[in-house]
Amino acid sequence: MAVKRIVFSPTGGTDNVAKLIANNINKDHSTIDLCDSTLDLKKIRIDKNDTVIIAMPSYGGRAPSIAIN
Repeated sequence: MAVKRIVFSPTGGTDNVAKLIANNINKDHSTIDLCDSTLDLKKIRIDKNDTVIIAMPSYGGRAPSIAIN
């Protein structure tokens, strides 16, 4: 079982919280940073046994929409 962090954190605050949570599960985790414009989403693989932490900020009670093709 791998632990993966999928984060959208333009200022880094949300990423810091997601990192704390992931480190408590497994210090050896991977990060998928949706703010990275060079990220090739087609290369991302998630196994059914993986633990995935998805984190994004909330502005005025609303989370931003993120489209993944």
